[in-house]
Amino acid sequence: MLYYNSKKFGQTMKEIRISQNLTQKKICEKVLINQETLRKIENGIVIPKQETLDLLSIALNLDLSEMFLNYRLDNFDAFQNLKISIDEHLEDGNYKGIEEDLTHLKNIVDSNMNDFFRNKLIQLICMLEAILLEQNTQNYNLSIDKYIQALSFTLKNFTLDKYSTYYYNELELRLLMNIALAHFRLSSREQAIALIDFCINFYTSNLSTSQHALLSKLYYNMSNLQHQLGNNEKALDYAELGIQHTISARSIVALAHLYYRKGIAEFLLGKPSYLHTLTYAKNLFITSNQLNVHDNIIKACAKYYGITL
Repeated sequence: MLYYNSKKFGQTMKEIRISQNLTQKKICEKVLINQETLRKIENGIVIPKQETLDLLSIALNLDLSEMFLNYRLDNFDAFQNLKISIDEHLEDGNYKGIEEDLTHLKNIVDSNMNDFFRNKLIQLICMLEAILLEQNTQNYNLSIDKYIQALSFTLKNFTLDKYSTYYYNELELRLLMNIALAHFRLSSREQAIALIDFCINFYTSNLSTSQHALLSKLYYNMSNLQHQLGNNEKALDYAELGIQHTISARSIVALAHLYYRKGIAEFLLGKPSYLHTLTYAKNLFITSNQLNVHDNIIKACAKYYGITL
């Protein structure tokens, strides 16, 4: 499978369009391309289809298919495999595994590799370092600084006070989500909710279903934050939205967590279905091999809610 630096390609294509004094609207009228599609290509959010490249080549009088090949990334498989491992360890709360993933990431960084690929690796390294920092020291201000540093590698002059003005890819949006969670732990609750809400809206407006796991995590985290604020109806609503999305994406990522959040919300709202929901969550944790989390939710249900599973 081939991977491309879609952000750099989109930036170059935009510069070419502007140099020819062409607006997005004029391009789209000329070759009948949806303007939203062109916007996403220029912002590096989507990889263009071959037929789209052919049409844009006509509009710009330039062989974009040939140019696109210059933005291919090499040696991406190891990175993708590590991302899968990282997700599994994060879902299971396996911080020792995360430390091992961090070591492997650092070993594959090469100063001679494609700049875009290298920046993505460094972003992921910064993210894991921040997560481990939170776990080991609870220094959330320092972890936020590290997340912002990571975002600055690909979002020029990134500042948190202007977060809504940027276009994000999947990893960048995940970093923003982690900033929100750190802010919540610092009691900056309104900012945390606003950030997660922005991430959900940005995802549903701009990202494809290929990043479905991120939206599941966003719904879970919003449900959890609403739970901690005592907003049980909202916690239930977001858990159900997450479950619907995850099932429609035919994924199991975060599904057990979402059913757990739904079950706790139902319990606190006095809904008799809570026990069935929590039992289903418990079984899903076993099915997805998240045994550490399974044991923790059994203990949490008994300790905090008097629920025996």
